[in-house]
This record gives sequence, structure tokens and C-alpha cells, in this order.
Amino acid sequence: MPNLPADRNGALAAHEPQFKALFPAKREAIPRVRGRLRARLEEDDLGSIADDVVLICTELMANAILHGCIGFPPGITIKLTVEWSDAQLRVDVRDPSVVRP
Repeated sequence: MPNLPADRNGALAAHEPQFKALFPAKREAIPRVRGRLRARLEEDDLGSIADDVVLICTELMANAILHGCIGFPPGITIKLTVEWSDAQLRVDVRDPSVVRP
């Protein structure tokens, strides 16, 4: 059972339908994030769409590293957020660039 935060009364908080990762802007970081995302999706019974979601996120993370981090010093990070509900799934990838993709 995952560690869930407790509220002031010690009750377990509701399981959030999301995945967040902050990772170094290096291609080597992508497989680790991808594996954690897949596990999180499967944990919420979303294994049937996990391949597609992981593929989309992998492409977006790679694009952020290759295009959104040009000219920035080493140590820059990228943020991946995936949120879902019964009706939709939203992916957000943030890199340090101010240039829109």
C-alpha cells in the first residue's frame, strides 16, 4: 500500500489521480520517469492506456530536453504533470524556455 498523507485527524487523504515528476534535463532521466509513470497509471487501473500515455509523455519530455533547454546551464530541470479523471487525461511538460513550442 502506498504511503498516503494523513490529514489533521490522522485519516488518510484521498488518492490523487495524478503523477508529478521533476527531473534533470537529460535523456538518461526519461526511462526512470517513464517507468514511474507507468506504475502509477497501472496503480489506478489505467493499464489499458498506459502505453499510449507513456509514449506521448516520452516524446514531450524528449522535445523539452532537446528544444526547451538549449542554452541553459547544466542542472536545469523539467516538470511533468499528468492528471486524470473518468472523462479526460491531461499532460503538462514544463521546461525553462519562454519560447512557446
